[in-house]
Amino acid sequence: MSQQTLSTHDAEALVEQACLAVGANPAAASSLAKATVSAALFGHPGVGFPHLLDYLSGFREGRINTEAEPKITSPLPAIIHSDANGGIAQLGFDLAMPSLVENTKKLGVTIFTQGNSYTTGELGYYVRRLALEGVIALAVSNSPAVVVGSPSGKVIFGTNPMAFAAPWPMLMHRWSLTRHPVQRPSSTW
Repeated sequence: MSQQTLSTHDAEALVEQACLAVGANPAAASSLAKATVSAALFGHPGVGFPHLLDYLSGFREGRINTEAEPKITSPLPAIIHSDANGGIAQLGFDLAMPSLVENTKKLGVTIFTQGNSYTTGELGYYVRRLALEGVIALAVSNSPAVVVGSPSGKVIFGTNPMAFAAPWPMLMHRWSLTRHPVQRPSSTW
């Protein structure tokens, strides 16, 4: 199988075009493009480009609201909630992130919750972004039981249940200076 190398910018543009082609609104397409490429660069390989196919079919088949506009509320200064309106989790997070970072730096802690969204994708994406903003982050997500916990074969764990990240000045500096290329198998597109 041959591979083609794309710049981060070109990979994001490709994902965004694919999302728009199946009906996603521009905001959702942009959010999902950034999350997909980030997962391809830093996360588990299965939640990058391969998982994008699940999102594309979700948009196409109506399982994801293509016109969702998440509603962000803050019942208390240290609590931010996103109702994703049947859309993607990444967009709700993107809309809440500026307040999440600002409130955390001001108050010391902020809780972000989100409901009514499609799958979160790579959970590490969210905490990684917060760490790059200088915030210590812990994220958890619910999931149906799909993974066995022991050789007994009983399915008891979900996938992607927790992620943690903390600021690391050397990594933050490197991230701001470089954008890594993305490789993808040419036969999968």
